[in-house]
Amino acid sequence: MQKLKIPGFYTKPALPDDFSNDQYTLLKQVLGFKPVPLDTYLQALRHKSLYDHPNENYERLEFLGDSVLSMTVTNVLFKKFPSAGEGTMTKYRSRIVSRKKLRSIALKMKLNKLVIAKVQRPLEETSIIGNALEALLGAIYITKGYRFTEKFIENKIISPYIDLNKPEKLDEDYKSRLIEQCQAEQKRLDFITEQQKEEIQPSFRCTVRIDNEELASGTGKSKKKAEQKAARKVLEYYSRNWSA
Repeated sequence: MQKLKIPGFYTKPALPDDFSNDQYTLLKQVLGFKPVPLDTYLQALRHKSLYDHPNENYERLEFLGDSVLSMTVTNVLFKKFPSAGEGTMTKYRSRIVSRKKLRSIALKMKLNKLVIAKVQRPLEETSIIGNALEALLGAIYITKGYRFTEKFIENKIISPYIDLNKPEKLDEDYKSRLIEQCQAEQKRLDFITEQQKEEIQPSFRCTVRIDNEELASGTGKSKKKAEQKAARKVLEYYSRNWSA
C-alpha cells in the first residue's frame, strides 16, 4: 500500500549508522529547527579523522561559517559600541571568536555529544568542537541564508554566552590566554625576553615562538608589558589559523 504524502507533514529522515536517534534529537534542540537537508548538517559534524574527503568532513563548512560569524560579530560590535575605535573593536572581536571561546560555547551547547570523530584526546580538550560550531553556522548559511544565520548567531551564541554589557570581561591576560591556547593545541610556546641595554630608559623586548617558529615580538618598559604586547599580537593575528 502506497503511503500518502501529506503537505506540511514532517517525517524523520533515515539516520546513518554513525548518528543515533538521541543525537538527532539533540541536534534539533541545539538548532531550534529541523536540520534539512540532514546530510549538510551531518557533514558539519564529521571530523577529518574519519572522513578525509573535503566534501565529507566539516572543513569547507567551517571555512564558510568562520566568515559568517566574523561578519556578524563585527556588525554587532559596530552597533553596540558606536564610539569604539578600530583597535578596540578588533580586540573585542578577536576575543569573541577565539578558539578558546568557541570551544567553551560549543561545549555548553553540547556539541561534544554530536561531533563524529576519532581522536586520542577527549573532544572537550580540543578545538574540534569549536570548529564544528563554525561548520554548523556554515550549514545554516547554506540552507537558510545569511539573515537567518545572523539571527541564529545573535540569539543562540552572543546573547546567552557573551556579555557585551561588560566589555571589560572581553579583555584578559593575553599571556595566560596564549598559554592556555597552546596547551589545548599541544604546541610548544616560548617567551624570550631580554632587556634592551642600549636604551636610556629601562626597556624590554619579548619574542614569542610557537613550535620554534618566531611569530611576534613586543617591547615595553617592563618585562610583563613586553610579554603582554607580544602575546596579544599572536592572539590577534595567528591563533585563528591553527589547525584542529
